[in-house]
Amino acid sequence: MRDRTLTFCGNTSRRLLAGSCVALLLGGAAQQASATVLTFANSAQTNNGGGFGDFVNQNYGDNVTGTNSSAAGPTFSYGSAGGFTPNVTVAYSSGGTQGDELVYLNDGQGYGQGAGGLPVALYENVQNNGGSLTVTFTAAPGFEVTLTSLDLAGYDQAYTLNSLDVTGGATPFSAPGQAVGYPTKTTLNIGRTGSELVLTYSRSDTFSNIGLSNVQFSQSVVPEPASLGLIALGGLGVLARRRR
Repeated sequence: MRDRTLTFCGNTSRRLLAGSCVALLLGGAAQQASATVLTFANSAQTNNGGGFGDFVNQNYGDNVTGTNSSAAGPTFSYGSAGGFTPNVTVAYSSGGTQGDELVYLNDGQGYGQGAGGLPVALYENVQNNGGSLTVTFTAAPGFEVTLTSLDLAGYDQAYTLNSLDVTGGATPFSAPGQAVGYPTKTTLNIGRTGSELVLTYSRSDTFSNIGLSNVQFSQSVVPEPASLGLIALGGLGVLARRRR
């Protein structure tokens, strides 16, 4: 009698082995995600250490290769969650009705100010009702970006956002009326993936007292159509053999 037990992705005599073959086929096309955390430490455009009121450098977050990365010009500091994102760029903007659409950093004074707050935070300096902050993540061709999570905190009290949205992926993320903590930060788990993701929050209070930090995002390789076809054919082959 022929021994079928050790056949690899061929004539399998056990259902568990057939399932393992499918997993191996899928794993061949998948890539381990590499993650970066934007802490906004050492991210200022000017040279005074990222103090209160500094512009964020628009190169911060671009093509990150390490916790101290200079791939995009100056040496910036980042956190790591299992890797980095050399194939993703990040852009920052804000908007209002008075023309003061500026994106600033607060370093040292802190958002939340108590334990669990944000020592360094990004905020928009729109001193009127209806301010907003936008962060755009763009993956290079052949890659996708995943926005995993972020932290928010109020500067002097708790706040409520009009909305917080992430667009650009297959499934948009929306959190209308999102509460923002004080003195403890609020963590949001986003979990959205696309070739370009746009994070936007808007507020209705007069002053820009909501800070953003610890933005975690990752990159992954998009499987080529030929690879997807092989995965499909391999899976069908395994299923067909299970029916015999």
